Amino acid sequence: MVIRCLAGLILSVICATLVYVIILNQAEYVLCLIISGIMLTCYSIFELPLQLFLNRKPRRFNFKYLLIYTVFSFIAWLIMAVLFEPYNPIGSILASYEIYLFSVLFALIFWVWDSILVQKVVG
Repeated sequence: MVIRCLAGLILSVICATLVYVIILNQAEYVLCLIISGIMLTCYSIFELPLQLFLNRKPRRFNFKYLLIYTVFSFIAWLIMAVLFEPYNPIGSILASYEIYLFSVLFALIFWVWDSILVQKVVG
């Protein structure tokens, strides 16, 4: 199970980095490595423990799991936005559409890889 979790984590990071780079049109090699490192850190801190907790009652493509991942993804994005843009007021961070777009997209990516690689079919 640990190998499946790590594979899901790595594939999620790769996909999330590609989505981020494509949406923001910033395909620089060093930037991709930095973004991948940040994604790996965020997924490891916020989503991986949640994944292990939810895998106690595994269900593939469960909509409730997607909602839970989305909430935690939003919290991670909000924390990262506050850390990397300390002079930007929280109101303007919450007013930007990017935080919501990336929260949902990255939760969706993690949820799909989680459902394919980690979650077992309840039988």
